[in-house]
Amino acid sequence: MTDISTQLKRKVMRRVYSVYALRIIFSRTALEGGLLLVAGVWIASYVSLGNVLLNMPSPAEVTSFINFAKSAFTQTEFIVQILTLLALSALVLFVLDIGRSIREISLRAKSA
Repeated sequence: MTDISTQLKRKVMRRVYSVYALRIIFSRTALEGGLLLVAGVWIASYVSLGNVLLNMPSPAEVTSFINFAKSAFTQTEFIVQILTLLALSALVLFVLDIGRSIREISLRAKSA
């Protein structure tokens, strides 16, 4: 009798762990992070990021930095523009989700 209940417990817990792992893997934040990573790698295959960083003015010089970014974006290939917009969108959503998660954790800590 104990053997059957142990087997049943293992089978149920294996399914619980599988569902938990799938929820982590396919969570919104994980998908956004993965999208950001894929877009970044794809951009790096088209653009020499080292040269961009060498030519980029200091971010402290706001107007020249904005002009550089605008010029770099408009004078690149269409696919890189799309990938850049995709990466920026994923980054914004990723940061918002992390902020939401931190807020939820802090609210749970306060209520506990």
